[in-house]
Amino acid sequence: MKCKPRTLKKLGARDKLRTPWKFSNSCFKSYKPDTAALLDKCFEFDWEFIESKVEYLIKNTSERENVKKYIKKNYKLLRDAYKLTAGQDAQGNQMSIGKNSFGALMQQCGDLVDNKTLKLADLDIGYIAVKAADMKKANKLIPAD
Repeated sequence: MKCKPRTLKKLGARDKLRTPWKFSNSCFKSYKPDTAALLDKCFEFDWEFIESKVEYLIKNTSERENVKKYIKKNYKLLRDAYKLTAGQDAQGNQMSIGKNSFGALMQQCGDLVDNKTLKLADLDIGYIAVKAADMKKANKLIPAD
């Protein structure tokens, strides 16, 4: 059985009524694209959360500054990786990275998880510790240390 080629139906004058897509009229109009100033502001905001932990882990001030410079230089890449992974692992409308996705992401980071210096189990323990600390801060019924 041979099929006849389908002909497209004309939509009349509708083609002329369509408004060309513009970013400023779209649902993305309130999105703030990355700029150097915005990324710098975001980095400093995020750095405040880890600064005390970095000071605890790295005692040497110049080494600590080198780590900060390195992370800042690669911040856009790190932030983009977070946004991609968190969007894929969203919990309802909340973007987040679950323990399994975090482990999978870390395993994709070259030889970071080498099962000698750093094992996947170490990452799991660290992930759980961070989540437990966050839960403790959020729960007013748990007394402070």
